[in-house]
Amino acid sequence: MVLKERWNRKDQRGIIKVRHNYVEGLAASLVFITRICDNKVLARSLGVSGTLKKAERFTA
Repeated sequence: MVLKERWNRKDQRGIIKVRHNYVEGLAASLVFITRICDNKVLARSLGVSGTLKKAERFTA
């Protein structure tokens, strides 16, 4: 689930929350996201964290 309150509109970075056993599958699936609302996009993982508080360092 994409956490809307953790989306940084300026830097175009956010946090996606998944259970620990789905992290690898999510990272692998990001490569298939090429367009959102007819806009070209590049989705990539900047890091993985066990808590939301620590994950915020990737969006700062």
